[in-house]
Amino acid sequence: MPFFICLSLAISFLVQSHHRLEAILLSVWTEYFGIGCIIVGILLMLARKLTLSIRYDLFCSGVLCVWISTWPPFFNPDSPVIFFYPLFFCFVTVAVNFLFIQQAATIDPLTLSYLIKFTNNRFFHTGLIMAGVLYSLTQTDNYRLFPNIMALMILKYALVSIVQGRQSEDLPPKSP
Repeated sequence: MPFFICLSLAISFLVQSHHRLEAILLSVWTEYFGIGCIIVGILLMLARKLTLSIRYDLFCSGVLCVWISTWPPFFNPDSPVIFFYPLFFCFVTVAVNFLFIQQAATIDPLTLSYLIKFTNNRFFHTGLIMAGVLYSLTQTDNYRLFPNIMALMILKYALVSIVQGRQSEDLPPKSP
């Protein structure tokens, strides 16, 4: 999810440095852009088009855009929540990528079978987590709900990436 990582870092930098471009982040256009990314990400998830990384990247980036354009009025101008959440998302995504997704080839078959069962669990369904993320955007009173469910979304991305990557490795090569 490279766009999500770069967007998270950019938001953190702009908010912390009080850059003049911060006004763009707080505008309604950022919210509209985020809603558009969310809708496209959900439609691509349903249609199973493009790569898994792009689908999750669009959804998570859209959610981050909606979050940054709607939440700052509920907090003090120098609130650490607005600065640290994007950094948290960036670090979690990078850590998950390096510690889990890049190491997927070393997972033994028994662990992979457990990962497949856990990934296919109906309580850990991607649609349910997406709905939770969207719901958490509306809960400004419970400010810890959003980063927790977003972290769960990032972990779901990692699990699905590992399972799809390993299953594609196990497929026999296509004959011409």
